[in-house]
Amino acid sequence: MKYKVNDQVRVREDLKENNFYGGCRATAEMEKFAGKIVTISRVNEHSERYKVKEDEEIRNWSEEMFEGLATFTKSDLKEGDICTLRNGDKEAFMEGDFCGYDLDGYEEDLTSKDGDKNCDIVKVERPTKLETVFERKEEPKEMTLKEVCEKLGYEVKIIKEN
Repeated sequence: MKYKVNDQVRVREDLKENNFYGGCRATAEMEKFAGKIVTISRVNEHSERYKVKEDEEIRNWSEEMFEGLATFTKSDLKEGDICTLRNGDKEAFMEGDFCGYDLDGYEEDLTSKDGDKNCDIVKVERPTKLETVFERKEEPKEMTLKEVCEKLGYEVKIIKEN
C-alpha cells in the first residue's frame, strides 16, 4: 500500500461521482473532496482500501482516487486561515497576507525565503471548523545532555523511562 495512517493526501481534482477508480465507485459525497487534502485514518491491506478522517471513515477509497501525498502551498491558503509559525506565533491570513508577515517573503512550501526557520509556517488551521489542514512533521532534534541543560538554563537528571 502506498499510503499509511496519518498521511495527508490530495484527492484527485477530476474525481467524479459514479466513476470507478481502482475498483471503487466515487459517490457524490466523495466528489465534494475533489482537489482537497484529506487524512488517511485506516488502511486495509487485504482489500487495498483506505478510510479517510474527513469522510468520517464511511466510504472506501482507493489509491487511484488520490493525486499523491499532499503538499500544502501558498495557493492553498484561504481567507481567515490561522497560520502557526515555528516560533509559536499565530496569525490570521487576511487579504493575501498575515499580520506582520508579508506572504511574498515565503517560498511555495511555506518556508521563509530569508532562511529564518523560526518564521516557517508549520501549521494551518481553518477556523470555521477549527480543523487542521496542514501540519509539518518535524524530526526530533538530537542534543547532548549538556546542550539540553544549557537550553533549559538548569541541570537535568536523566531517569529511566517506564
